[in-house]
Amino acid sequence: LENAKDEEKPRLYDQVVGQWAQADVRAAGEWMQKQTQGPELDNARMTYARVVAQKEPAAAMDWSLSITKPESREASIRQIYGMWRVRDAAAADASLDASGLDPAVIQNIRERKSGVREEVTAPAGTLNIR
Repeated sequence: LENAKDEEKPRLYDQVVGQWAQADVRAAGEWMQKQTQGPELDNARMTYARVVAQKEPAAAMDWSLSITKPESREASIRQIYGMWRVRDAAAADASLDASGLDPAVIQNIRERKSGVREEVTAPAGTLNIR
């Protein structure tokens, strides 16, 4: 990273964090917190949140909330919320309510829940995925 050009850093941060978090999630998070905090870390934050969500969905939500670009932040929160809601709907809803997000954004996230496939009842012999 020391010799990387500025335009290369977002991709490199994402690659480093993605691989490192699989091996040592705590160390990867601590390292990321020590980096200069800015939009170049957004993709790494999204990747890290997805990894963390498997064991610590509340921490994953915090990482998603730290993403600087609004569209990316909402997409990441929606994904983490969708994954978390399958396991513990009450906790996921409480976290979303306490997020400080605009109520319209919260409603949008609840309605879309992207990142999680849902089965829809269909006539016998067919399966619809939305």
